[in-house]
Amino acid sequence: MKSEKLSIQLLPSIEDEPLRSAECQAALAAFAKELQANGMNPSMGMHFQESAESHSFLLGSFSLELGKVIVVPICTAAGIWLHAKYGRKVRLKIGETEAEGQTVEEVKQLLEYAKQHKNSN
Repeated sequence: MKSEKLSIQLLPSIEDEPLRSAECQAALAAFAKELQANGMNPSMGMHFQESAESHSFLLGSFSLELGKVIVVPICTAAGIWLHAKYGRKVRLKIGETEAEGQTVEEVKQLLEYAKQHKNSN
């Protein structure tokens, strides 16, 4: 049986630097490191360039097996992302269900829903 995935998309605010900027890439990398520091190993969406002058960069999308989702570390990482700039959001998706949160409390509620969804399947 295939394990269901939780997709996390970090959405920048209109005030953020472009996705390729060092500032934005550092914030996305910090999110990934926070998850990894808590035993989660997310798959990360990346853009790769074929030219030697261009660099690959994170796209802000992360994927975790639903069974390995731990609410507190994800909320901590999401809080760092959300509090750094006004207007940032976190989009969570499980199967066909998708929702966005702009606060840590909203993200926590969405993750609790994800845990309930996992337990009901």
